[in-house]
Amino acid sequence: MTLDTNGRVTGEEVPPFDFSRLTAKLWDVEIVAGSSGFRLEQQLTDSYVCLVLLGGDGKLQRESKVCRMYPDTVYICPPHSTFGVFAAGSDDISLAIVRLSLFEEADSSRTKLQAVQAGELLPPDGECQVAPAGRLAALCRLMHQHSQSGDPLIRWRGQLHCLEFLHEIAAAARHKPGKDTRHGLERAKNYLEEHFADHLTVERLAAITGISPKYFADLFKKTYGVSALDLLTQIRLTKAKKLMLRSNRLMRDIAHEVGYRDEFYFSRKFKKEFGLPRRHT
Repeated sequence: MTLDTNGRVTGEEVPPFDFSRLTAKLWDVEIVAGSSGFRLEQQLTDSYVCLVLLGGDGKLQRESKVCRMYPDTVYICPPHSTFGVFAAGSDDISLAIVRLSLFEEADSSRTKLQAVQAGELLPPDGECQVAPAGRLAALCRLMHQHSQSGDPLIRWRGQLHCLEFLHEIAAAARHKPGKDTRHGLERAKNYLEEHFADHLTVERLAAITGISPKYFADLFKKTYGVSALDLLTQIRLTKAKKLMLRSNRLMRDIAHEVGYRDEFYFSRKFKKEFGLPRRHT
């Protein structure tokens, strides 16, 4: 056995974390919603609190730090910490608040459990993107639905979904974007292709990869040969063209469906790409 300059043991492998010793208790799942101006005041946690944005734009304050919330991302507040959420835009906001505790075997007798900290189960920085898109939101809604049931067997199923929820987070944390930039770029590209109708920005896509917006923009174009926003435009216009060929819907309706709020701006983009579009009315 030898010691490095920091006094740590070297030359010995650290045994892998034994996840099989862990279990969880889901205390409750709350789904809250509000309009522009919504605010969830700071509150103190007595268990782990996991927050998932289900819709709209929001900002999360943990202790004194504020960050923007993104879809398909879990934000974790440890016990005895504070958090609050407020709307960040003019749209409605909805989010899931999952309260749970973690336990492990207290000894080899298998007769006692003791409360434990998250350790290697949850991301150390308190947030993590989970794929595929919509997976976290679906699990939160299932946990909420089952935990509200009057049937004890169905409520127990909510506990099983809680373990599944934690497994998804732990698996994503192990391969968190940012540690593998190419993997992060692929996730951002997939997210763009699946959510092309949403209000997407370089900042929002960069957050998925865990790198700065400027570095993301340069690396995305270098990797895929087109900028992220140009790719978004291509996807939207191609989708719009298919909708036009398959229906007699109005231009303004198609524009809104593919992510353009300004139908006249959309019309100019479409005309430039494919030629004269249909009438607006």
